[in-house]
Amino acid sequence: MPIRFADAAAETLAGELELTARAVAELAVRFEQEAQRSVVDWEGRFRDSFDAEALRHERTALGLAWDLHLMAVAVRAGQFEAQAAKRAEAEAAARQAELDGPATPVGTTTTTVPR
Repeated sequence: MPIRFADAAAETLAGELELTARAVAELAVRFEQEAQRSVVDWEGRFRDSFDAEALRHERTALGLAWDLHLMAVAVRAGQFEAQAAKRAEAEAAARQAELDGPATPVGTTTTTVPR
């Protein structure tokens, strides 16, 4: 069975996933920096809740960025496997063609004429 894989679409998808992963990671870092600036002199009963929520959001964003990166890796791995399968299929077809010898065109026959 021939392997079909849209290489251009896969590369575009993987690239977009990587760009989105980087953007989400950058937002997580910015969020953490803003949270640090917001609480420099802050004390009070809601400080612990704020810190916990800020950490949760940062970890969630970094986890999402990592998941997006892993999806891009999976797409590229699938692309590589499809390309390897195509090469193996082409090599097998070439080996079989060598074993079969020259092909006779359809609708023709070959005969041996004695001399």
